[in-house]
Amino acid sequence: MAGLGLAVLRLALAVVLVSHGSAAAFGSSAPELTTAAGIVELVTGVCIGLGLFTRVAAIVLLVTLLYLGWTLNATATFLNWHGTAGPIEQSLLLFGALACLALGGGGQWSVDGFRANTEASRAAGRARLRGKL
Repeated sequence: MAGLGLAVLRLALAVVLVSHGSAAAFGSSAPELTTAAGIVELVTGVCIGLGLFTRVAAIVLLVTLLYLGWTLNATATFLNWHGTAGPIEQSLLLFGALACLALGGGGQWSVDGFRANTEASRAAGRARLRGKL
């Protein structure tokens, strides 16, 4: 069931990252920094959704999130008492989800998981041929 949980987390993050990244990358009057961050979100969102290079994509997004959070949200407060989520709460949720993927990987139901299972099967087959199992 852990593989299913990571798959749900990856797909939910992918929807948010791809939609937000495409809006930022292809927006009408976005500054260069926003366009670059949007392209990073779009590409890494697709990678996370597929489970392809999940840890690398999560780390790239964590670094991007830390930089943008530091520069854009420097004066924001943590809790907005008017009932709407502020930028720090959303960044903290995204940071936590990306940290889970950076530490745990894509899980069994991902391209990374499929490749790991295939490599493990090949290694076990080679060991059986050599008589080491």
